[in-house]
Amino acid sequence: MKATIVFTALILLAPISALPATWHVEQDGSGDFLDIQPAVDAATAGDTIMIGPGRFDTFHPFIAPAWTEDVIVGVTKDNLTFIGSGKDVSIIGTSLPYGGITDDPKSFCSIGSFDCEIRDLTIENVNTGIYWWEGNLIVQGCVIRGNRNTYIGMGFLFNSLEVLECDFELNGGSLGITTHPPSGNISVLSCNFSGNGTGIIANETNGLNVEDCLFEDMGVGVQYDYGTTGTLSNCQLFDISVIGVRLSYNSVIEIHDVHFSGSKEGMRIGSGSDLIGSRVVIENSTDTSILLMSQAYVNLTESHIFPSAQGRAVWAYGFQYEHVTQDFLGNYWGTTDPEIIAAMIQDSNDDPTIHTTVLFEPFAGGPVPTEKKSFGGLKAMFR
Repeated sequence: MKATIVFTALILLAPISALPATWHVEQDGSGDFLDIQPAVDAATAGDTIMIGPGRFDTFHPFIAPAWTEDVIVGVTKDNLTFIGSGKDVSIIGTSLPYGGITDDPKSFCSIGSFDCEIRDLTIENVNTGIYWWEGNLIVQGCVIRGNRNTYIGMGFLFNSLEVLECDFELNGGSLGITTHPPSGNISVLSCNFSGNGTGIIANETNGLNVEDCLFEDMGVGVQYDYGTTGTLSNCQLFDISVIGVRLSYNSVIEIHDVHFSGSKEGMRIGSGSDLIGSRVVIENSTDTSILLMSQAYVNLTESHIFPSAQGRAVWAYGFQYEHVTQDFLGNYWGTTDPEIIAAMIQDSNDDPTIHTTVLFEPFAGGPVPTEKKSFGGLKAMFR
């Protein structure tokens, strides 16, 4: 009997772990808070913050290790989830572009390796939409909108980043997503990018994987820089005014089932970078379909590579060292005349000082289906 009483007492005295709480932010006063930052301050790890309709543009001082800056939401707790009331319903940011040359205000800011989810809201106009220093971030169902060339939608250093079903409206030369070393495990899935800015720039990132995305009426689509690795699949890049996809400085990617149309340059691969791909369509380029530079290497097959308005399908220059052989076998070039295809290509056959050769024979005798075929079925289509 005594043992039972003691055991019961110990249970009653044991600390009880608090269950995750849900906090409501409503500007009409019906929730727990009128503003988001007080909800963050009251929350503990694992809590959810529901954000009601309206524009939230009140800035708060955020103290970083070596500086203080203005942010609308400073994330200081782990495993918080922010859920808005819908795109363009809950808006985090100012109504006009905000942020001078010497300051960098932010809508969301985290410094301290926190994990977080942000869903179903709009982030706009403040100099940096989401600034994240380490940790794992998920952003889903949001609008990211910028209207000036200093605007960055989201970026810096991620242990992992997953962006799903978001719309990036990048006008005024703004940038959608950027990553810096040692970022890794970046997934951008089912997103739309538009405006005259740049969609994605990855620097020294281990694994930038972009899938099922649309890039339209932009300056640059995706840029893999400084040893970045990754994939690009099931994407469309239409009417890109500068470059659809760019690889530089020893980056390595795989590209499959991607359609380029109306870009100045479909792809530019340079500075020792490697691209392996299949089932790619490049058409209606205004300058060059594929530009190769400085010891780049490409292995591209089962694709449609059509010449640009300038007559350039694959154009190489700047290969000055060891000779590089480019593998463009098994593609359709819009013609079955090898002399016409050769005229679309600039390589060592045109200028011996260009130390690269583009192999294009055997080529497909007609349009290559986008779906995968058996090796025997594909072989029968080639000359």
